[in-house]
Amino acid sequence: SRMRAEDLADCVSSFVDEEVDFLLAYDVIEADLSTEMIRNVDSLVVGTDRLIPVCAPRADGTPAFDCDGNHDVLPLISYSVDSPLGRLFDHAIMPKLGDRNIKTIYENSMSGTLLNWTLRGTGICWLPHRFVEADIEQGRLVLAGPDTLAVDLRISIFSKQDTRFGTAQDIWRHLQGLQANA
Repeated sequence: SRMRAEDLADCVSSFVDEEVDFLLAYDVIEADLSTEMIRNVDSLVVGTDRLIPVCAPRADGTPAFDCDGNHDVLPLISYSVDSPLGRLFDHAIMPKLGDRNIKTIYENSMSGTLLNWTLRGTGICWLPHRFVEADIEQGRLVLAGPDTLAVDLRISIFSKQDTRFGTAQDIWRHLQGLQANA
């Protein structure tokens, strides 16, 4: 076996094109799968995460940008609107931000690139907690909004029923057994 770690859109494309047997991703990718494919795709939830608002801290450790603060403009570093996490942000978080004056200063579909921009202190970004946990613990990032602005995520493994043979089928059965015993 081998693992390919790519941009989420590329991972979904590889899965749809049957270049890979499994896809490990946030379950928000289901919108990128056709209706017919969804009927032929099984998934197992293997973990959870949260999309949380973070930014670089000021020298005193307080957030440089705060969703509850009085900023003329809240600079946003965001996932591309055509990406799964970008659509989730627009659907689940933007309505919670209400009438705040938000200006998107950078968009990208790669969490790593968004993290780099956030670490530079250029704005606020919603990133997966697991991805930024070490940066928060080391004080390079701080929470930039209340818990009500976070969104729960499920991490799932996806597999197509009609392409699971041999080792792929054995792996899937093993994963199903682990989940049944959990």
